[in-house]
Amino acid sequence: MIEDLLASKVKVKILRFFFEYPLVRRSVREIALECKVGFGKASTSLKELNEIGILKKEKKGREIFYSLNPSSVFYSPLEKIFEIEKKMYGNLPFLFRNLFAHLSSSTRKFSKLCVVFGSLVSGTFTPESDVDLLFISDDEERIREICSRLEEKYGMRFQVIVIKEDDIERFQKSSLYKTLQRESLILYGEDDLKKRLGL
Repeated sequence: MIEDLLASKVKVKILRFFFEYPLVRRSVREIALECKVGFGKASTSLKELNEIGILKKEKKGREIFYSLNPSSVFYSPLEKIFEIEKKMYGNLPFLFRNLFAHLSSSTRKFSKLCVVFGSLVSGTFTPESDVDLLFISDDEERIREICSRLEEKYGMRFQVIVIKEDDIERFQKSSLYKTLQRESLILYGEDDLKKRLGL
């Protein structure tokens, strides 16, 4: 049962959306657009989440609408999980939490640390702003390739900085490092690297 509930990234994205907006009712097409997933995957995942009981289903004409089911035994535990996640991501909006969860799972294999900084963290982000990212990685090409795909998928622009672990000391002398110390959000990272960077 738990495996069916959280077995796919698509289901997690859908649940993240509904726990961000617990009173909404959405069609399959609307959910696919909001969560940036394919229509087919959204449809299958919504059906399965309805069968488990965490989502309610309502048919109006030809359209099927889904909403959260507060009576489900899974409601309270999931609500707590998504609240914890929200705090971890500094209360960033739903779309960015989806983006950063996707970014983390896609780059973690090729990167030892990923930090978000700049306007998104300082609260001055606008639709014209870039998402500023710093990676500690020896595989810059792979990191940039993944980021490029996610830019297209989420319709955002990234400003990506990739440095090697050997270059940390030199990086610490830059003005950008001071910005990171003031305002940054660590998506993931090895503890020794966090200490070396003073984050």
